Amino acid sequence: MTLRTSKLLTSLPKPTKLKDHLKIYNECKQLSRNQDLIQNISQVNVVIGPNNSGKSLFCRELLKTELKSEFLSGETLNQYNTLLEDTKDHIIEVMDNHDAFKLISNSIEISQNDILTILDPITNTTPIRENVHSIQDLFKNLITNRFYSIGLNRQRGRNLSLDTHLSQRMVDSFNNIRTNFSDEIDQYKFQTLIKRIYLPTYRSLKNYQQDLKLEERINHEYSLNIGQYESDLCEKDVLIQTGEKFFKEIKILHNSGFNNMKRLENYKNFLSKNFFDNQKIYLIPNEEERTIYIKIGSEEEQPIHNLGDGLQAIIIITFQIFNHSHALMVVEEPELYIHPSFQKKLINIFANDSRAKNFVVFFVTHSNHIMEAALSTQNSSLITIEKILKSTKSEDSVLPSFNLRTIKFGDSDILDSLGVSNNSVFQSNCLIWVEGTTDRIYLNAILSRYCSESKVDDFSFIEGKDYSFVFTGGDSLIHYSFDNQDSIDSLSNQSSTKFICSKSFVIVDSDEKKNIRRKNELKNKLGLNFLELPVIEIENLLSPEVIKKTITSFPSFKKIKATDLPNFETVEYKSTRLGSFIDQHVTKAIWSRGMKKFSKNQTDNSTINDKVHFCLNAKEFITQEPLTKEAKTVARKLLNFIKESNKA
Repeated sequence: MTLRTSKLLTSLPKPTKLKDHLKIYNECKQLSRNQDLIQNISQVNVVIGPNNSGKSLFCRELLKTELKSEFLSGETLNQYNTLLEDTKDHIIEVMDNHDAFKLISNSIEISQNDILTILDPITNTTPIRENVHSIQDLFKNLITNRFYSIGLNRQRGRNLSLDTHLSQRMVDSFNNIRTNFSDEIDQYKFQTLIKRIYLPTYRSLKNYQQDLKLEERINHEYSLNIGQYESDLCEKDVLIQTGEKFFKEIKILHNSGFNNMKRLENYKNFLSKNFFDNQKIYLIPNEEERTIYIKIGSEEEQPIHNLGDGLQAIIIITFQIFNHSHALMVVEEPELYIHPSFQKKLINIFANDSRAKNFVVFFVTHSNHIMEAALSTQNSSLITIEKILKSTKSEDSVLPSFNLRTIKFGDSDILDSLGVSNNSVFQSNCLIWVEGTTDRIYLNAILSRYCSESKVDDFSFIEGKDYSFVFTGGDSLIHYSFDNQDSIDSLSNQSSTKFICSKSFVIVDSDEKKNIRRKNELKNKLGLNFLELPVIEIENLLSPEVIKKTITSFPSFKKIKATDLPNFETVEYKSTRLGSFIDQHVTKAIWSRGMKKFSKNQTDNSTINDKVHFCLNAKEFITQEPLTKEAKTVARKLLNFIKESNKA
């Protein structure tokens, strides 16, 4: 797995309390060179480990460290945008008033419109460092082009000293603007505190009307903030979210201007699309009950706490990326009450939704579903925490040591950390049963080409995880039962595939209508998940163009071009084994001693000789040439099966 660092943070300092008790390892189990920083921080960081391993302690201590953000807000954002506007005006003034700029206008790498875009006002989701770097590049571009101007004037035979003077005046003007910009940046200290949000295991939209708020009790228990009560909290403090403030937060968005109302509307549309089957969602503040009412499609409106606990948890967690522009966030056991498919969707939202791009989230979990989603999603990483207990003769209480390590898919330590068996994590979601190794190579290449031809953008499935091939060797298929109603006791001479993987797709050659009884049995048990190829063998799915290019890729045909071979149609070899067809109809006219024979037995109906070599050569051309009608049919059915088997 490739770790993708976050835009908000690329590393985090060790928590102060754990500074001398935490060792950091990389995924190769080697000590990290920099023991003061936790590096390769991603948008989504899934923290796993046994109970009492220190996961929650580590994440809560992370939140206690004040961190600077590169995202501006409030008055600081207004000040920076004023500086951008002034800088833009000064640059345009230089462009309009210096003849030298007009002389180099054809050579400069960016237009005036580009400059205006770079200096446009930013929002609270624009990283300040990226913006400042782009402006510094702008100044560098403007200033270094003076050399081209001088050379241009020299070629035109103009007075060099005058032109140099004009260019230098222009350069000096740009330098003055750059200096003023840099001074202002240093003066204003354009950094703000990163918002820190903690979501404990207790999450509910019920309103208990307690004297002491639950969030204040949690703060008291974990000492996240110095202030004990909500009224004591300030910008520097950790925001504890249990759902208690949901009524107040929705009410603010509902009643405080167009932009906030639009944000609320976007959140309702988000809930509708992701969790309520595209039904219209209404969120209505009820002042009398101090709760939010929800209306889903044509259903009667109801208090939002009447929803299932899982949906309440999802609403509390996902609302954060709509209510805040950026944050470092810790979510304890996000899987609580949530269906496995929604657990996976939760990870995908925080890893891929544009509104989460300025968030760094630590999910503390025991869920193999969340771990699996993180391992297959970009912008995410997996972190394991291990507690190390040192033997000591002293009875004094000491803080244990901890090891932190990033791990990747396939690492057996994942199983130990979660306490689950191999089939809970590493098993493929579906199996495709084929006759031999070349079937796998051909089908993967055909799938790839089909997705390209059909502009299928959402095929991101990984062989070995989302699907796997099983080789039957033809006749060995009779030793497997594909009846999902089988029990262990009922099996005698066959192995049940449902105990290997419950989702199977079987592909067999047509083989001149051999084994008809066995094929009918498989079709009855598997239905749409059984496919008899529409051609005699897998190689016969290849197009004439691929076959000709594959033939000429062999050394003995190196002097022959594919266009030198005779034309033929798929119908001519659909039911004829390809080895014999090539020898008798494609290469016969040009064949001479020393050239390769492609039929295995030199008979009238012989398969390909050296199937693997032919397959590997053909693979390259499959992804370049149009597929046959038969290959498209096979690819479409296989693609639908893989998609259906990997639905979240």
